[in-house]
Amino acid sequence: MGYEIVFLLYAFEGPWYWGSQPDLISEMREQWPDVRIIYSNRQVGQPPKDGDIHRLDEWWDPVIGDTLSRTFEYEDFDICVVHNVWLTKAFDFVPDRVVKILDTHDLFFQRLQIFREYGVLDRFFLIDEQSELVGIRRANISVTIKAEDEVVVNRLDKNISVITLPYASSSGNAQRVNDRNINYLNDDKVVFGFLGGPHAYNISGLVDLINRLNEVISDTFAPIELIIAGGVCGAIADKISTHPFQPKLLGHVENEQDFYNSVDIAIAPVFFGTGFKVKVAEILSIRKPLICAKHAAEGALLHNFVVCDSPINFAKRMADVAFDRIDLTVFSTISADSDNLLNQSVLDGEFMLA
Repeated sequence: MGYEIVFLLYAFEGPWYWGSQPDLISEMREQWPDVRIIYSNRQVGQPPKDGDIHRLDEWWDPVIGDTLSRTFEYEDFDICVVHNVWLTKAFDFVPDRVVKILDTHDLFFQRLQIFREYGVLDRFFLIDEQSELVGIRRANISVTIKAEDEVVVNRLDKNISVITLPYASSSGNAQRVNDRNINYLNDDKVVFGFLGGPHAYNISGLVDLINRLNEVISDTFAPIELIIAGGVCGAIADKISTHPFQPKLLGHVENEQDFYNSVDIAIAPVFFGTGFKVKVAEILSIRKPLICAKHAAEGALLHNFVVCDSPINFAKRMADVAFDRIDLTVFSTISADSDNLLNQSVLDGEFMLA
């Protein structure tokens, strides 16, 4: 579209906390020619200093403001996009002539209520409703991924300009799964897989699903194998140790692509939380067949067939797929391109798409 993009990364997550990551910088520069790094201070990611919630600018780093002030003093920009409300103080250093856009891919004030309701805790960033509203108002435009979040923002302040851009996988440049995944890996079973970290949403969803899978497999003897990888394995191992049906827990894996090539269908059993689920986007980007929870599907263009509203329905859908062995090429289309699917008669047998 003719834009030149400068990517300013405030690096604080994962290994960035300890040092520069030349390999990642090289990868980023393949996508954005102008990548600039600000290394974070140690206050970012810390629990609230006072009470249960953070203040809006509690993680703000003055170095960001200094960098922006100097940058705008010497360079001209038309648009400034800021990710996450806890970085919106950056807009204070952006000239009025520049359009300020907030990428609102999560509403953080909703987290505390959800955590209390489900009895889990994730203290990454918690904020009250009024403070979040102050941050959103700093922008000219708020962009949400989920239509549900647009409704909430407009409820808070109908004068805020909100645009919803749901995730749609792009097949043009996406790395595809290995061609062997067009067919099932085994004749006698269907292999489902989940890859994720020890996030409270992942832990709760997987444990609930495995509980239900034990019931469904006990009743139906569905030929299901479940493989789980990533840091979540250690977090769920003792919670499912007494179940007759046991998933295969791999722990850390070196290569995500190899993992997804080792399963027939990826799953995303995240039944509650806030924000858009990046894991779903990753799976769609490689056009891997997917089944996910209704909550995890928010913000993505998915067909109802691959979306389940509860752990028991999720387990039953896995059993149905294991027995009927839907063509995986079709399944991939269902997962990644629902608009095209609606114009095709692609499912045989007893499945009807509503």
